[in-house]
Amino acid sequence: MSTEAKQSKRTSNNARRKDQRYTRTMNVYIIETNSETDAAVQRMRHETCVGFDCEGIGGLSRFDKISLIQISTEHTIYLFDICEMGFRIPRSLRIWLSSAKCMKFIHDSRQDQDALYHQYDITLQGVFDTTVADLVHRTWVGKSKDLVRLNGMNAVAKNSIRSVRDYMVNFMVEDDKIAPSISAKELRQRSRRNKSRICTSQLQLQSQRKKLTVNIFDGKRETKVLMDTDRKLWARRPLPENLVVYAAADGYMSLLLGQYYRCKFKEWMMAKTLLVSAKWCTLVARHTDGKSSSGKVMVSIRELIKADTSDMSIADLPAIDEQIAAAAVHATRGRSVRQAGVRRHAKTTEKTKTKAKTNGVEHTYWRPKQL
Repeated sequence: MSTEAKQSKRTSNNARRKDQRYTRTMNVYIIETNSETDAAVQRMRHETCVGFDCEGIGGLSRFDKISLIQISTEHTIYLFDICEMGFRIPRSLRIWLSSAKCMKFIHDSRQDQDALYHQYDITLQGVFDTTVADLVHRTWVGKSKDLVRLNGMNAVAKNSIRSVRDYMVNFMVEDDKIAPSISAKELRQRSRRNKSRICTSQLQLQSQRKKLTVNIFDGKRETKVLMDTDRKLWARRPLPENLVVYAAADGYMSLLLGQYYRCKFKEWMMAKTLLVSAKWCTLVARHTDGKSSSGKVMVSIRELIKADTSDMSIADLPAIDEQIAAAAVHATRGRSVRQAGVRRHAKTTEKTKTKAKTNGVEHTYWRPKQL
């Protein structure tokens, strides 16, 4: 192909990408009441898969209050404002979260499950963790042996979400329920007027929707800086515009990641991901110390990903736990025996300094140390 032809092809591809930008529109609804929640759950009853995420005040764990629950369908993103509803999850949403009929795509579901289980006694069902999917892909497709560390959401997404139409989208947001974007500089100005309230809403209702053009890869770092600056950032009401975009983008990105793996994976890989995701949620929810945000992968999870799970199901998890525990005890005993052998070898090879006299002359020499 000549240089001119390559240049022409490159130009046409760039033009095509520009045409695809912001052609996808997602409606974003901020749900603040029980009746709105019931209506949203009713609309989601026929969904087979959704993107899912949570945001918490001061973090996301069993000790931090949940502020938002984000659920993304193909054309709509629901932001359930748990803070505005008095930190109560309506019954219809609780039932939906505990149902396995709809597959929930989540990236690193440990903290979400930890908070929902210990604060609301909700066990997430139908979880497809895209972190686990990434580990399965690295193990069985990439043939990688390095499963110690997890990949972050952006790292996985940039290898998966490549269509301009997918990551450059329009968010149609209810203008009467959001506040202007907030910056780190404003957060640091403690003497400014407090225009945002904590979990109260007294704005006048307006039937308008605001169009926000969003690149879902942009702005996340700035928002994380805000979250580090103000630990109670997600308690601000009305929600600032940049927080709404961040929350909606996370739910939407979870959906795209799940759809990517669902198309790429074979049936047995999907089943393995669902099984390991359920196992991971169970481990975190039942764990006593509440440490659920480590970037390291637990040994039991790594072994389960590498193992043949074709004959296993989620109902077999208690038996799987026993098998993994027995294997761990066996490995620990073997390691202890090897370490003891190393210690004995070290003791026998240690030497000690000894003094002696030969023909009336004192000299020093080294001899093996007696056990």
